[in-house]
Amino acid sequence: MKPLLSLSALALSLSSAIALAGPVQDFETALRGSYGTYRMALFATNSGDAAKSAKAMAGFADSWAALTASYGTTPPPQYETDAGYAATFAAVQAQIDAAKADIDAGALPKAHEALEAVRGEIVPCMNATISSAFPTG
Repeated sequence: MKPLLSLSALALSLSSAIALAGPVQDFETALRGSYGTYRMALFATNSGDAAKSAKAMAGFADSWAALTASYGTTPPPQYETDAGYAATFAAVQAQIDAAKADIDAGALPKAHEALEAVRGEIVPCMNATISSAFPTG
């Protein structure tokens, strides 16, 4: 009887993990996609090309808006208890708004600095997911 219980417990835990894999993976994919558009904006503002910077910034702003629309008020399972989740979204949006204003004003170095702060918000989220998936201790 013990082997049957063990198999049942294993099947239950696997089905739970599979059920979470969808929303967890969906968010991670969307976040990494948005991070890619962020990097394009970051590099563009460092290039000194105002038109390229504005276009890349618009792409990042659109990508972040889509991520916010999907997950801003409804965190994925891995962030449901994260007290800083909403603050992270707000901080990134504030930096986007600042960078857009700086680009519009022709202040690309200042826009670049505003975008540098985004990394400090997004990368810890990506690292936290990796750490929770592969605990070291």
